[in-house]
Amino acid sequence: MEFLCALIVIAILSSISIIAVGRMVSSAKDGKLQNDVATLNRAIKLYQANGGSLQSVTEPQIVLNKLKSSRSRADKALHTGAPSGRLIDIRIVMLPVSSGSDDKRAFYDSNQRKFRIRSEGTGFTFDLDENLNESFTGLEDRSPGAVSYASESNWVWDHTTSEVPVTHLGADVATISNAPDTGAIPTDTTDDDKGGPRGGDGGGSGGSDDDDSTPDPVIPQLATPQFSPPPGNYPETSFPLTVTIVNLPPSTNGTAYIRTGRSWTLYADQIRVPGNSDSIEARFVAVDPEEFQDSDIATAIYYPIVTGVSGSSQSAFHSPSGGENLDFELTNSNQNFTHGSNEFDPGNGDPPVAVGLPNEMSVSSLPFQDVPPDTAFPIANLTYYNGNSYYNSHASSVSLNLQLQFSGQTEPLQIDIALDLVNTPNDPTDPVASADYVRLLNIGEPHSITIGGVQYDVNLSVEATDSFGFSSSNQFHVYEGNSSTAEISATITPASN
Repeated sequence: MEFLCALIVIAILSSISIIAVGRMVSSAKDGKLQNDVATLNRAIKLYQANGGSLQSVTEPQIVLNKLKSSRSRADKALHTGAPSGRLIDIRIVMLPVSSGSDDKRAFYDSNQRKFRIRSEGTGFTFDLDENLNESFTGLEDRSPGAVSYASESNWVWDHTTSEVPVTHLGADVATISNAPDTGAIPTDTTDDDKGGPRGGDGGGSGGSDDDDSTPDPVIPQLATPQFSPPPGNYPETSFPLTVTIVNLPPSTNGTAYIRTGRSWTLYADQIRVPGNSDSIEARFVAVDPEEFQDSDIATAIYYPIVTGVSGSSQSAFHSPSGGENLDFELTNSNQNFTHGSNEFDPGNGDPPVAVGLPNEMSVSSLPFQDVPPDTAFPIANLTYYNGNSYYNSHASSVSLNLQLQFSGQTEPLQIDIALDLVNTPNDPTDPVASADYVRLLNIGEPHSITIGGVQYDVNLSVEATDSFGFSSSNQFHVYEGNSSTAEISATITPASN
């Protein structure tokens, strides 16, 4: 009897556990379905807010197709809103749920234009199909908003709710007062942190404390000193540079002072400026503060720049990354980078078939000779072959290390560029949209180098060099099935202080 009671208790506990686990699984499915429906409904709102239309659409599959589509190229050029591409993952598919199932299921309410959830009747759930990862999802023209980029006028915008405005021609006319300009500057007795030769920046006697008295006349101010040659960049062979002040006041009116360090000194006939010096300051101090105010302080900086730079470069790829099926190879001292498997599995038991060639990138380094500052010069050629890859085997990123060895420098300038590799769906009707591209994420970041004691900024840029690809900003696009080369260039400029 005791044994029989134990068996009954165990059976009851087992059935309770099965029910609890079943409820947990069901709750997880319901939670996922709720999140999926909420995400899709947000995408529908965004789609309709940016010109998309679901008018008369009753089939849920058509709704998904529209959310996966992108604006046409012509439509994108006029669209002012943020979203112009697909709004949901192209891998999303619907899995049917029969009317006899206990699971909750989604359905599309065409009246409300939203997905909803119910517990009976036919419906579907959502899942991801990896076979759709690189499929073409279609293009469509969507309605413009209230404002779009101009296609009819010579203004920036076209307005759908008003007529195209007429460009305003001619200059506005303003009435100018005929009152004489005294050129007087208010007196200033406040000391400043510059610590002028008189201990303050301003002179003058100021006004009377008695509001009923007649104010003192405005005291004119001495002109601001002017340097020759003017501040700026000069060849390093010009230094030490001779600088003069060209607008000295009469000795009876003011005295010139200069400051190249912490202290003010009397100005002689000229100023000798060594290479890589600090700023020069000059000021005229009035002889009689009742006749003139001290001048403003003039500041000048002179940068000695090299007449030309020479050197060489080295480059190599490293640290590729991608999906779980990433397939890559680095060869030729890491100057060649092949990624993505071009083998297609027909799925009928036959061995995989190689389709075309995989994606390949190569980089070649270039020397440079006697390049003047502020002039772009090539340092490397980046060649990209837009090949085939299947089953998420292509790389999504790789880094390119560039070393610039300038003549006379002990250590090279190390620059690491992060390359984002974008593998686009192939659309036979739109070669531009089908062009895979490389995004050079940090190519616009400035770098610095010191040559001959002078600091320079080094800036990089990229530009396609043939008709098989094109570049825009930091992106290098290559048409499907083609190989194209882009030139990575550098420009050195004196660093601003």
